[in-house]
Amino acid sequence: MIVPPYFWQKNTICSKVFQENGCICFMSKNSNKMGLHVGTPDDVEKIQWTKNFRLKLEHFQNETEIDDGKFGISLLPEYEIEMFGKQLTNYSITNLKIKNLFRPIDAKIDKNVWPEKDNYDALLFYQGAFDLSEEISRKAQTEIEQKIFRKTFSCKGRGKSERRKFAQEDAQKQITKLMAPFLKEFFLEQIQYEKDVNVPENFKINYSKYQPRFDRLREEISI
Repeated sequence: MIVPPYFWQKNTICSKVFQENGCICFMSKNSNKMGLHVGTPDDVEKIQWTKNFRLKLEHFQNETEIDDGKFGISLLPEYEIEMFGKQLTNYSITNLKIKNLFRPIDAKIDKNVWPEKDNYDALLFYQGAFDLSEEISRKAQTEIEQKIFRKTFSCKGRGKSERRKFAQEDAQKQITKLMAPFLKEFFLEQIQYEKDVNVPENFKINYSKYQPRFDRLREEISI
């Protein structure tokens, strides 16, 4: 299994990982490329961040009564492994894409904090959390790409099958390690954001200091 998505949970600075099932691995008959990503067999809806997307009430579909701490925001690394040599003795990590996703099935508005009269501000609050995770995903994308660009790694194993398996497991370990500092930043940024603006009475005043960041985020991308 490759790197799973990392879901933000409020009130914690520890990275709690929720494992997704349905890892897909394939190898072309004419190449030594393996495309790897994590998916869900039940086709759970995931919405990728774009500059024109805005959260709506209909996107909050978590109907559980208990507060499980989930906001429905996750970072999902996807990548390919390309193997080299007649005996597949080396590999590289290519086509890295760190996706910033929102899962409606996990998301709900905390009515204890945001009564219905404040729904508009609540949507802005959660959209801001999604925007902040987009900032982190872009930063992680740039810096991790630089660290793995044109690098090759040795494969252990007695045969091609063992080396393919080693490459998958070793790549997962490397991406997990490289993601770690960004996940910590991800959690800390979100927690600070929640402390700053998760108060309906003062929301508009406190939210104003984040608004320029979110505006720049949309100006920097053409999606």
